[in-house]
This record gives sequence, structure tokens and C-alpha cells, in this order.
Amino acid sequence: MPTPRHSRRRATRHEIENVTSAPLPPRHSGPVRKKAPRHATKLEPAPTPTSMESDELYERRIKHGTYAEEGIRRRRRKKALVVCLVLAVALVLAAVAGVYAYLRNTDARLELPGPEVEALLVDAQPGQPYYVLCAADLADRRFAKTRPSNDAYMLVRIDEQSRTVTFVTIPSEIGIEFSDGEYYTLSDYPTELGEEGAVYAISKFAGVPISHYVRTDVARMEAMTDLVGGVSIDVSSEVDDPEAGTLVIKPGEHDLDGADAMVLLRATNVSGGFETTAAYRMEYTRKLASKALDSSGMGFANIVSDASNYIDTDWTASELLALGDAFRPADSITFYQCVVPYTKTASAKDGSTVYRCIESDWAALMEAVSQGLDPASVERVPGEVNEKEISVEVRNGAQVDGAASSLGNMLSELGYNVLSVGNVQDGTLYPETLVVYTSAQYEDAALSIVRDIGAGRTVDGGDFYTSAANVIVIIGVDWSR
Repeated sequence: MPTPRHSRRRATRHEIENVTSAPLPPRHSGPVRKKAPRHATKLEPAPTPTSMESDELYERRIKHGTYAEEGIRRRRRKKALVVCLVLAVALVLAAVAGVYAYLRNTDARLELPGPEVEALLVDAQPGQPYYVLCAADLADRRFAKTRPSNDAYMLVRIDEQSRTVTFVTIPSEIGIEFSDGEYYTLSDYPTELGEEGAVYAISKFAGVPISHYVRTDVARMEAMTDLVGGVSIDVSSEVDDPEAGTLVIKPGEHDLDGADAMVLLRATNVSGGFETTAAYRMEYTRKLASKALDSSGMGFANIVSDASNYIDTDWTASELLALGDAFRPADSITFYQCVVPYTKTASAKDGSTVYRCIESDWAALMEAVSQGLDPASVERVPGEVNEKEISVEVRNGAQVDGAASSLGNMLSELGYNVLSVGNVQDGTLYPETLVVYTSAQYEDAALSIVRDIGAGRTVDGGDFYTSAANVIVIIGVDWSR
């Protein structure tokens, strides 16, 4: 029976003091093991090779752990790889969608409004040169009060393999044969023939197939010029044409914005005549293309996208991007340029001024262009000419006192038989010197005179000119003595 708590006897002090205690071990007599924290990793004993395990498998187990642990790591790596692949596919799909949207939107803006012109275009052969027809309406109705239009046409030969571009400017006033068998100027042909009529006529006139067509107008060209930050053009002589604009451009190098550039391209009342205007137009086109090609990657892609607002063409965005890649950098491109050889004559119907192509020179020029040669190298060398047997009439069309007498004396000194000198009868101011041969047998004589006086364009007089002389020299403002 347990003793009640209150009946237990307490030990006396004497009893407590005389109790013999068991000896205790020294406080630091042995190693003290610290309790590992809960988060500490439990140390596993190093694995030992089993009797069935080769040395190679043992080393593998030491390096990679057990097969179970290696399997877990493999599954984790596989999962991470799958996630990366999914993200990569998503990024690729997003990029493809963006490119598709870019190409689709750009192509929609570039597209020609109708299929008529495209039906006339001939696909370029892979790796072969091809021709592009560029057309622009440069007329500004605020200034051109008397000029019905100011259309600009340029036939461009592109050779991607040799990185060569040749510009051939076609005067819009020149008469060429259209699809209905009649002759019209490019600035005034029947509207019912449409743009396809002009494309057909120029292709037949030049004797080459046209693979691409580009068109624009003065407002869009102005905006496109500003898009690339303007163009720098060296102006050879003062440009002051009231029908082109109020701007007067002094000789020298000029950085032109869109509005100023359009004045220069429209101006035809310039020293040197249309050839000077054509040279400015070709230089402008070259500078514009070079500025666009200076941008690469997304910069060029953005320019193509922006340019789609300013031109209409059968070219697609992807084709324009490929063209840019083929010709970059721009400073390695070879540029050639020329103008359709022509002469200004009086119309047999009403006496008005007409432009007439010099067929023989035009054929020789296009032959050089088609071969990728510099058209400026084409020069007709006259045959042997006996100056004493060539009779010449000199007419002053420059409205400069004494010009006819001065040139007559010069030709006489060279041995030509000068029959008469005087002024033109119609009082017209001729911008260029014409050397007219009244019969085909005197063409070499006319070429010889052009070479000797250092100016002029040979003209087959045909039924337009009559004279007792073999050659008529009409002095223009481009000649001075």
C-alpha cells in the first residue's frame, strides 16, 4: 500500500551531507558531438562496388549517382528542353505571322490597280538582265499654265549579276507608234488606249521586253524624297523656269528637299535643253536609290514598306527586298545613262515643233544598252569628207548678233563651201544647234561639221527642210564662238 504523500519523511541535513556521490566524468573528457541542424543534408556513405558490378559501372555510379537519380535528372532535362522548344516554335510562328502581315500589307499598297499592264509584262529569265519602265507625272497645275502635262518616262536596264543599271530617258514629246497603228506623243495619246498603250508602244519603240512597271506622281515623289532625307544634286547652270515653280536654283551642289527637287525635275527651260533635264532626272533617281540602299536589315524593310505608299508597281515586297540585297552596297553599282537621240523639227501639218527620233542613232544606242555597254561610248564616226565639195548654209537661230557670220567664217576656214549666212525665217529661238543634211549622201558631211564645230545634232532634213546647200547649220543657244 503506497505511503501517503503527507506521511513521507524528509531526509535530514546530516543524512544529505554524508551521502557518497558517484564520481562524474570530466566535463571535456571525450568528444562532443554537435546535433546537426534540421536542414542539413544527411551524409550517405560512399558507395562500394558490388560483386556483380564492373569497375566502369562503379565509376559511373560514383559520378552520376544511382540509375534512379540519373533518370530523374534526364526527365527534368527533357522537360526543360520541351519547354524551350515550345517557346522557340511560338517565337517563330509569331515572326512568321509578322512577316506575312508585313508582306501582305506592303503588297496591297504596291499593287497596280488593274491587270491590263501586267498582261503585257514579260517574266525576266533567271540570272539575265531585264527592263523596267518607270513613269511619273511631274506636272504641278499651279505653275504649268500652258504645258498640258509633264510626264517623265525612263526605261531602266537592270543587270543584277554585273551590278549594272542603265537609265534611258525617253522624251514625252517624242512621237512613237501605238497599238492602233497611229503615232502619238507619250504626253498626249488617246486616253482610251490606257497605260497599257504606253507600255506597249515603248516596248515596241525600244525593241525590248518590259518585265516590270513602276509609276508615281509629283506629290508622292515629293513625299518619297523627304522620306530619305532629301537628295544632293550638282546643278550645272541656273534653273529659272516659271512653269516649273517659283524657286530659282543657282549653279552648284544643292541638298534638295522634296518640293525643291520637283522644281528641278520639272524644269525644261534650262541651258542645254532637254538633255540637261534628263541628266537631272537620272541623277535624282540614282541618288534616291542609293539612299534607300544605304539602309540594311529592318531599316531597308521599313523603307520598302514606306515606299509602297508612294509608288504603284507589279513588284512584290519580297522581290524588292531581294533586289536591295542584290545591289547593296550602293557605291559598288555601275550606272550608265543616255537619252533617246532626237531632233526638234517643224510639223509638216501646222508648223508646230515636234520631236523626231533619229532612228539610226537610236538603233545603235539600244544595241549598246542591250549588251551592257556604256551608251556614251556609242559614237558614229563619219567617213572621209572632202570639205571643198560640201556646200553649207548657216542660219542664226540663237538670236545672237553676228553668230551666223562668225560660224560661217569658221567653216570657211575649215575648207567648207559656205553659200550664205543669215537668220532663221520663223524667228524661233533654237535651244540646240541642228546640222541638217538635205540628202542621205551628205550625212557623213553633217557628222563631220558637228565634230568640227563641237556642237550640234545631225538631222535628216527629208521633206522638212529645203536649201540649195548640201548641209544647213541652224545655230542654237548651245553654240558660241
